[in-house]
This record gives sequence, structure tokens and C-alpha cells, in this order.
Amino acid sequence: MLVHKLLVDLAPPFVTAKSWSIMDGRTGEILFGKCENDRREIASMTKIMTLFVVVQIIRKIKLNAEKTML
Repeated sequence: MLVHKLLVDLAPPFVTAKSWSIMDGRTGEILFGKCENDRREIASMTKIMTLFVVVQIIRKIKLNAEKTML
């Protein structure tokens, strides 16, 4: 809550993206944003991070072509 109180009086950051948002990870509250509710395609960084997480999980559970999951 302290972070929110500190940010209330600040102007939103200047960002050239068509849409963006800054969210409080604990509360889910959107602190700043521009067109944050507009529907957009997934960003490239999101795709890369999703792939990274999936690969890490596959390595952790030692999944291979012979194993199947239901």
C-alpha cells in the first residue's frame, strides 16, 4: 500500500507503446496505463518468456518423447 501512496501524486511515465500498464503484483491493481483494456496480440517478450518457462518445466520433470501426459 505504501508504493501506491507514493505513486498517486506522480505523473504516468512517458512510454511510446500503443498500450501498456504497470500493475501492483500483490494486489493486481493497475497503477498506471494507456489503453490497457484494448485487445492486442501477445508481445514478443511474452512469447519468449512463455517458452522459457515451459522449457524449464520440461527439464525439471524430465519430460521426453516417450512419456505422455493426459
